[in-house]
Amino acid sequence: MKAVIFIETKEGIQFKCDTFWSKSEKPKNAKIYSDNPTELKGWLQSVLPHTIYKNRLEYVRDKYQGAKLGYFTPDETLFESPYNLKSYITTDQLGKPTYLWSIKMNDISEWVIKKEHPDEKDEEVTVDVETDSLGEFIDYKQTQRDKIISDVLKEKDPE
Repeated sequence: MKAVIFIETKEGIQFKCDTFWSKSEKPKNAKIYSDNPTELKGWLQSVLPHTIYKNRLEYVRDKYQGAKLGYFTPDETLFESPYNLKSYITTDQLGKPTYLWSIKMNDISEWVIKKEHPDEKDEEVTVDVETDSLGEFIDYKQTQRDKIISDVLKEKDPE
């Protein structure tokens, strides 16, 4: 099946538009992928940035903390071509999302900064980071299952 993959942060849903994770809030800009689990893992788990403005480290950490990664499998009638959706399609028309992972960001002190790059034009510094050090991807189904079990146990044993 065909999949439209996305990240859902506190700022809303952003669709993956190309190989390098350019993002758009508009489904019409989303690239169509296969829903093959192995391929989805590679495409979705490459979402964390490799380069960050040094003065935006906290913003990046906060943006991705708790973010959910997943996909929609829209009806074939919504496709303009095998590679994109029709221009008028909205997120609501894509159906129910399938969530695969949530992101647990590490503390900034744990991030591995490989190199700093001063920008001569506006004197901002960017840093290259080791993306594996930014955080981890947690199986969404498992965390939801654990939460449901915990809630049920609390209901059965009110203290």
